[in-house]
Amino acid sequence: MVVEKAYAKINLGLEVLNKREDSYHDLAMIMTSISLSDELYFEEIDQNKIIIDCEKMSHIVLESNLIYIAAKLIKERFEINKGVKIRVVKNIPEKAGLGGGSADAAATLRGLNTLWNLGQSLDDLAKLAIEIGSDVPFCIYNKTAKVTGRGENIEFIDDEPYLNLLLVFPHFKASTKDVFNSFRIHGRNRGKLGKLISAIKTRDIDDISNNLFNDLEYSYFYKDIIKIKADLIASGAKGAVMTGSGSTVFAICLNEKDARNVQNRFASKNRSANIMLVQTRSNLKYTWSGQARTQTKYKTLDTIKTKVYAYIPLAYQKINDDHIEIKTPINISNEITIEKINHKISEVYVNEYLEVGELSKYLEILVNNLDYGLRVKINESLYKGFDLFCSENYLAQIINALKNFNEDIDKLFNLFNNNVKAYRKRVVYYYESSKDNLDYLNDVPFGYVLITDLGIKKYKNPRYTKQIVRGKEIDNILEAIEENNFYKVADNLYNSLSKFEIRNIEENSKLKVSKIRSDCFKYGASGFLLSVDGRSIICLMRYEKHLKAVRNALKNFHNLRRSISSSLLSTVSHQVSESKVLTEIVLPEREQIITPDFSLFEKQQEESYDYSSLDYDDYSSPFEGDLDLDDLNRVGKQVKPKVRKPLAQTPSNKDIEGILHIHSGGSLFKFYDFVDIARYFEKYFHNKQIEFEINNEKYVVGFKVNHLPHLLGIHKIDPNDESLKGIQGYEKLINGSISYKKLKNKLDQKVFNQINTRTQGSVLIFNDIYHGRDKEFICYDKDVIFKEDSYLREKVRYGITRGVARNRFHKRNVLGIGYEESSNISYFITSFLWEAQADLGKKEGYRVKIVKH
Repeated sequence: MVVEKAYAKINLGLEVLNKREDSYHDLAMIMTSISLSDELYFEEIDQNKIIIDCEKMSHIVLESNLIYIAAKLIKERFEINKGVKIRVVKNIPEKAGLGGGSADAAATLRGLNTLWNLGQSLDDLAKLAIEIGSDVPFCIYNKTAKVTGRGENIEFIDDEPYLNLLLVFPHFKASTKDVFNSFRIHGRNRGKLGKLISAIKTRDIDDISNNLFNDLEYSYFYKDIIKIKADLIASGAKGAVMTGSGSTVFAICLNEKDARNVQNRFASKNRSANIMLVQTRSNLKYTWSGQARTQTKYKTLDTIKTKVYAYIPLAYQKINDDHIEIKTPINISNEITIEKINHKISEVYVNEYLEVGELSKYLEILVNNLDYGLRVKINESLYKGFDLFCSENYLAQIINALKNFNEDIDKLFNLFNNNVKAYRKRVVYYYESSKDNLDYLNDVPFGYVLITDLGIKKYKNPRYTKQIVRGKEIDNILEAIEENNFYKVADNLYNSLSKFEIRNIEENSKLKVSKIRSDCFKYGASGFLLSVDGRSIICLMRYEKHLKAVRNALKNFHNLRRSISSSLLSTVSHQVSESKVLTEIVLPEREQIITPDFSLFEKQQEESYDYSSLDYDDYSSPFEGDLDLDDLNRVGKQVKPKVRKPLAQTPSNKDIEGILHIHSGGSLFKFYDFVDIARYFEKYFHNKQIEFEINNEKYVVGFKVNHLPHLLGIHKIDPNDESLKGIQGYEKLINGSISYKKLKNKLDQKVFNQINTRTQGSVLIFNDIYHGRDKEFICYDKDVIFKEDSYLREKVRYGITRGVARNRFHKRNVLGIGYEESSNISYFITSFLWEAQADLGKKEGYRVKIVKH
């Protein structure tokens, strides 16, 4: 029997140099082995096969096990017709960045070389090892070395001194493939490899600790890793870094007693952490300059205090390894203190704990271009999971503050990419990382913000590399900001990762984000966005009472209790949507339909409505019993209106102006109901007219609420019920008697789909008309639309059509135009989904142009 130990490795330094044509990455690393090890026992057997005996590895497919691959390689390369049983005592965790699999493979090559007397040197075995994996050649030798390429180039350096290390195993695992797929080469650690090698040669524990680095920390679990490192440093460790592709973080401690103290302090703040004390495999004693990081030997020359304002995303588009983002500041801030120090040190303290993350590295670059040092103290009072502050934001405000020290801040900003300069002015910005392109934008109109933590534990962000280059969503939000329209901004909030994130969250937790989103809109939100990291949701509201209603709903019905509310940092007021193409219809008094003054109604609602009394489950319906439904293609008898009293209203907490900015029919009933659509139609279209130019002739077409039931298709609920038509049908819509949810539960699916399709198509065409958008319109004569005689053919003169989708020309939403003799005006009187003939084209129709006044 032959026994081999497979020693775990750690990376003292890891730099990703470039991505190769074969999709692998060229690396430059400093690696050493540690006392943690697996034990492998090799025994020859009569059968010509490879047996691996290890309960902890039973879940690994045999052909994928690196021990099996190594043994098979030896047998094939040296034509060994013998079998072997390999018993493994497994101590090194999987997917921890400690090279457990590679160490086992290397031990297998060494062990079988001895068992079968192959006479191969370690160098010979290392040449075989590169065929198995990148770290396997290093594990053949188990000596401190600089490793480059994919792992094939090994240059031995002086051994690392004997050090006590704490290994912290997070609750999450890191797949090497996933880490590299989510990684973007950043170059933050260029030049550090040489400093680390020099530190190892001097064996100075402080220099080694101060020069630990790993490029791969800036991927996948970045925020989790940074927190672990910060907590280790705050607990007394001299240095900390992630090893390999993670997720293990190791910390260097002064001695074993010091390591135990650090372990106890760290464990008190991280009770679920799994921690292990190990040592480097060396007989060399470290040196210690004794220059611990203390504040006592430095003199503070000057002090400045400033504020850093939080930012939230309005749009985020992932494009391969790059992204586009639009962010706005909000009225939440952290206070930072900047101390000018007489020596060139760079230190960042967060709530009195020393921070060793990205901001520290930024600050080091900054100090290298100053004649003095900086100590930055950040007072953070908010839950970090909200992700409202980033290192670039803090750095921008630090640079701004240095103007008080008579520094040229323009020169200092030029040391960094524009993602730092983006935060310089505390305004809305557009940033495109691939081009480092930055634009400052107008303020978003004032409104309220609610940020709510989803309470997801052990959440891992999915990563995606194949996404569209900048889509129309980015243009939509830019246009909305330019127009100073709050509702249009809120309606166009966008995160290209959200559908992947939501699917991942719902598959791995009890949360139903789609239901949460629906409830947010139901109780008053105008916009909804999943945060970029997928851990929280962001809602925009026009009014503060809507914010309170949404927060209470999330708390009471989804048990989401951790939230923070604020307002947008803005000096711009919302500009109410006004159509530039609709004009008033002047009618005789007997033809007028009097409806409530909704502007007054909404004002009274905002000032006096009791949101605490909202009945969140009030879905009462007038429809009881069986409904006799026929698929009729006719318009019922119109009820001639007289002068009427204002209609009784059911209060609604929806912002109906938001309907004007919906650009997807599928989103309509996620956020609104029929009562909202009726209010929207009355407020923005009733007694208005639009002038079209069709086939070089001008036509004036009006809107009237008594046509709305047919435009939405609700008369199909019961074609024989006159109360569902004309002004009576409108009354049922406006007083909330007709509910989307009840219709969905009660109606035949075919009829329900017809109503749903009519309503969505009508609203989209209404919105295009309101905003003067006519590019998607084609007008067809009734003889083209109706091939057979019908009641509709008698009433409809033309049909304004709009394609359901750009790639589905022959499936079109139609608004039918009919002539009303009593008023001598044409009106939109009905709508439907038209499956046009296969041979129909644009030439059979007329180009529609909206006349602008």
